[in-house]
Amino acid sequence: KYGYKTIPGNPPIYHDTDGFILRNELPADMVNDKLGGLKCEMVIQRAVFASPKVYHITKADGQTYKKWKGADAELATEQDYIALTEGKSVTLPTITTYKRKNGDVVCKKTNKTFKPPTGDKRRMVYDETGKWVSTKPLVVHDY
Repeated sequence: KYGYKTIPGNPPIYHDTDGFILRNELPADMVNDKLGGLKCEMVIQRAVFASPKVYHITKADGQTYKKWKGADAELATEQDYIALTEGKSVTLPTITTYKRKNGDVVCKKTNKTFKPPTGDKRRMVYDETGKWVSTKPLVVHDY
């Protein structure tokens, strides 16, 4: 009938390859176990979407669900996610794994600094106070 990006009055807040988050509940006719049907996996109380694959969700039951591409999300606080949305860099402990020429695998603990999104893949959208609130696709013109 219609895709999740075009549900009237219910724009997607975040989406990735395997799911999406909407502002409001899905229409009942879209939720089912049939092929192409959708299911509600969680009800969100609060969420911070800092960049693709970097987000902190507090579910309605108080549990948290976190992702941080390139780091162990369990080591990041909600404030770390918020800091990225405010244009601040965040440093987190990470483990880098690499293979030596002799075949040995080495794990090295380091601190990695994550910078806020730059807008090099999507155009940043700011509200009237200057806070980053969304992105839009970049448009490339061929001349």
